[in-house]
Amino acid sequence: MKFVGHNMHYVSHKICCGTPVRDNDRTWVAVAARTREQGRLKGNLFDPGKQRSVMDEKMEKILDYVGTAIRGPGAHGFDHTKRVVRLCEMIGAREGADMAVLIPAALFHDIARPLEEETGVPHEEAGAAMAESFLRSIHYPPDRIAGIAHAIRAHRYSSGIAPGTQEARILSDADNLDAMGAVGIARTFMQSGEQGRGITDATGHIHEKLLNLRDLMYTESARSIAERRHAFLVAFLDALEDEMGARFPAPPEAGPDHPRTPAEPSR
Repeated sequence: MKFVGHNMHYVSHKICCGTPVRDNDRTWVAVAARTREQGRLKGNLFDPGKQRSVMDEKMEKILDYVGTAIRGPGAHGFDHTKRVVRLCEMIGAREGADMAVLIPAALFHDIARPLEEETGVPHEEAGAAMAESFLRSIHYPPDRIAGIAHAIRAHRYSSGIAPGTQEARILSDADNLDAMGAVGIARTFMQSGEQGRGITDATGHIHEKLLNLRDLMYTESARSIAERRHAFLVAFLDALEDEMGARFPAPPEAGPDHPRTPAEPSR
């Protein structure tokens, strides 16, 4: 069975049955409804009964694990992960992705960021290894694990690894889209502040990296989003640079039509 249209039934079950919902779960309320409908239209929802229950349980374990490892907000915090997941869900539905590969890959893609900050190990490599180990431990469908790990390894802008699957391409697109537009600007200045840097460093990052992302999109769905977000980046930089270099207009040259005004006496 191809698990396109990943079922998030357990989240909706918690809502309708009054079970307390953790903050991490709230991400999935809208995702659950859309993916179930997309799966119904494609004719590939999980079979009812034990199969659905087992996959719901595995997804809950993934959410708990990732939510514990990535705590709080930040330029690469769990709020970033949630936005990437939403973009993957939207683009994946349009591009016919295998959601049982794409959604776990999106959840795990930045899980090793704290480890990279501590040790310098590339987070995409460490994250892929963490995902493989954890998914095996919960008996996730083994034919999906290699695809998940590849998507994580290939998602990074500077990794040099070309995404070789549709799911890897969509994750790369989603991660790059979250570095563009208004959110991308907010994240850039947040990261600059986290690192003790200023406006000049932040705008330099936008020029050197973010303005290049539009041309790196793999999917048609992502390109249409990237066009809008790129335009916003350009407009923001124009406004910022105009304000940063603001000067009062120079006085007109003296002449018959513009006699020089005598200086007002000091008081």
